[in-house]
Amino acid sequence: SSVTKTSNLSQRCRRQTLATVNDDASRVRAVVLGRAAAFGADAHRQLTGIEKRMLCAAPIRPLVVGDLTINGVRLAGREDIRAPENMMGDDQRKTYWTRWTTLTGQKGTVSEAVSSDAMTDLNAEPLLLHLLISSGFAGDKWQEARDNRNVVYRQIFADLIALKMERDTTKSAGWTDDLMAKGLECFGLAAWRGGGGRTASKDDFLAVV
Repeated sequence: SSVTKTSNLSQRCRRQTLATVNDDASRVRAVVLGRAAAFGADAHRQLTGIEKRMLCAAPIRPLVVGDLTINGVRLAGREDIRAPENMMGDDQRKTYWTRWTTLTGQKGTVSEAVSSDAMTDLNAEPLLLHLLISSGFAGDKWQEARDNRNVVYRQIFADLIALKMERDTTKSAGWTDDLMAKGLECFGLAAWRGGGGRTASKDDFLAVV
């Protein structure tokens, strides 16, 4: 996929740069920041040695000692951790929710979905938490989302389709809600088929149309 090709190119450039810098026996190392998923499954299999070590450094939920590991190897014990401002224990999800409700003119206590361990796969990253809140399943209906994540994804796609259908160019091109939904479904299948679940080529898309 295009993401894998870009990732591979980035890795080669990084290796070449480090090799040049370290030609005089220096010990310069590189830290690559970003989402681990962006590497793609294929690219990750090609990484070797220290490049294969990934650390999830800062989710917006409170950090635990288990976060300070790479491939299961503990970097520090609790006695080794220094957090003068208690940033490890700061649950930024609650702050996010408070700011969201303030900006949107809503009132109420912090939704249980925002900090529930059962929703960690949807509330530990800012973008995913935003999508969870905007889907409407972070409030009274959050337990429905806890039992079935698909209701969140379905609502996100429904909102996306509704937004696209508001454009005159979309309607004039002959698109309908049903066609738009089928198109997105094909993109999803194509990504699952040949892009590691994240991207799809034209050939992958045509194969499932």
